[in-house]
Amino acid sequence: MTRYTRYIDNELEKVEERLLRRLQSSQNRTIDSFEIECSLDSNGKILEMSSQSLRLLQFASSEMIGMNLEVFISETDIAKWGKILLRILDEESVIHTELSHNLKYEGITILRWSFFMNEDRVIHCKAKDETAFLKNILDALVLSKEIDKIQTLLRKVKS
Repeated sequence: MTRYTRYIDNELEKVEERLLRRLQSSQNRTIDSFEIECSLDSNGKILEMSSQSLRLLQFASSEMIGMNLEVFISETDIAKWGKILLRILDEESVIHTELSHNLKYEGITILRWSFFMNEDRVIHCKAKDETAFLKNILDALVLSKEIDKIQTLLRKVKS
């Protein structure tokens, strides 16, 4: 193997290691990091909020508990939220919807919500940032393809 070939081989191995580390850290992010769990009273007041609210909405759970969920919903979806809350209170089924939320510092995010009211009239809810979750999967796929390309180049250099 020439010095040039060894150099290429070493550089490709370094790139492969970096890509593998990035892929590993990407895969370590679970669905939980893209999901909020909470509970509301029958007026929409937040009783419990998971810590993921900080990551997804830029509000700590302690800032949200005691407030009405409506406070965190974008103006464009306030009327929609009012109708959904009435449906939650009237029906004994899971309600799924998307709502836009103002982020604490800047911008808007859209979360996919599921609501269900139990017999104690506590509304249990989950919200998912499906866009971020899918982007994470796409990033992992891109990294996997890049790793495959590097491994192919390594095989060519070594043969």
